[in-house]
Amino acid sequence: MNIDATISAVEKIYTQVTGVTLPAGPLKHSIQPNVDPIALLESRIIELNQLLQNPAVWKQLQPWTPPMAIWESHEKILIRLDLPAVSKEDLDISLRGNTLVVSGNRAALPMIAGYMPRLTESAFGQFYRAIQLPIENITPELTSTIKDGVLEISISKQGQERTKKNASGKSIQ
Repeated sequence: MNIDATISAVEKIYTQVTGVTLPAGPLKHSIQPNVDPIALLESRIIELNQLLQNPAVWKQLQPWTPPMAIWESHEKILIRLDLPAVSKEDLDISLRGNTLVVSGNRAALPMIAGYMPRLTESAFGQFYRAIQLPIENITPELTSTIKDGVLEISISKQGQERTKKNASGKSIQ
C-alpha cells in the first residue's frame, strides 16, 4: 500500500468514527511536494488516537440494537421497534422462516458549525435485529408502518384452530 492510500484509509476511518469529513486542502489525499508524507500520516494517526480516547466516541463505536416489544394474539403477532430518526427507506424488513430480520442505518447527527461534540448518547450507524417468532405457522406476508420513530410490524398467523373453553376449562367444539 502506498503512502497516499494509507493516509486515505486513516482519513476514511476518522470519518467513519466521527461522522466528520476532514476538510479538503493541501493535506487531503494528494501529498504536496512540501509536505512530509510520514509526518502527515503520523499527525492523522495522532488525531485518530486522541479521538478514540474520548468517552463520547466510545459509545458511538459500539454496535447498537433498537429496543423492541412483542405482543401476540390469536390472529397476529405485533412487533414494535424504537427507531427515532430512521426513515422507511433506510430499513430492510424480511421474514426468513419464523425469524423476522430488521436491519438498516441511522445517520449520525449532523455537525453544528462552531461546536465540538462533547457527549452524544444517540446511537447511529448500522443496526441488525433477528427476532425469533414464537410460532411456526405464520404467513409470509407482513405489514409495517413507521410513525414518530416507532416501527410497527404486524404478522398474521395462518390456520390457527381456535378451541373455545367452557367455564370449567374444558375444550368445546
